[in-house]
Amino acid sequence: MPENNPARGYHHGELRNTLITAAWHTINQRGIENFTIVDIAQQAQVSKAAPYRHFKDRDALIDAVVSKGFEQLAEEVDLAAASQPAGSVEKVIAGGLGYLRFFGRYPVFFELMFRIAPDDDSSLYKEQEASRMRCMEQHINAVSQWCQHHHIAESEIMDTAVKLWATVHGMVSLSLNHGMDRAYPEGDMEEMLRTFTTTFFDGIKLSAA
Repeated sequence: MPENNPARGYHHGELRNTLITAAWHTINQRGIENFTIVDIAQQAQVSKAAPYRHFKDRDALIDAVVSKGFEQLAEEVDLAAASQPAGSVEKVIAGGLGYLRFFGRYPVFFELMFRIAPDDDSSLYKEQEASRMRCMEQHINAVSQWCQHHHIAESEIMDTAVKLWATVHGMVSLSLNHGMDRAYPEGDMEEMLRTFTTTFFDGIKLSAA
């Protein structure tokens, strides 16, 4: 996300993004229950009424922050996987590591970003859905490239992609809820992800042979 001082470089035409950035940092530091629109206005150095020009209430601002969260997640997953060759298991693993590391830095957003979406007739729902789909499409594309490289049937792509995503998502959940600390305190989450993905893909190749 942008700099820690959301008011720095602020211009009136950028008020919406300035408020979203301020809300992001506040939620990350205090949690979802501990901020108000007034807090955000103070951080952005604007009047208490100014945020309502862009957000009808606190929940609308939170929904906008969630959309930005998915955009940021997609960018970080992209960046993590960019240096790995298309069609390689390393590219799929790198994307998963980007996912793990993002929520390691911003744990409060894990539950927030995957809560119930806003009303599906709203523009915010469409904005969030587009951001979510960008994240998923990156992962599906990496899995598809690997399948094509290893001559795996196209029908296996979505099943494989969803199983891998569910595994990474579950690992994040276990980590944030301290379930992994209790069950396997010496475990290295990133190494477990590498080992699982490699073994899983090896099994797919064997079954297709």
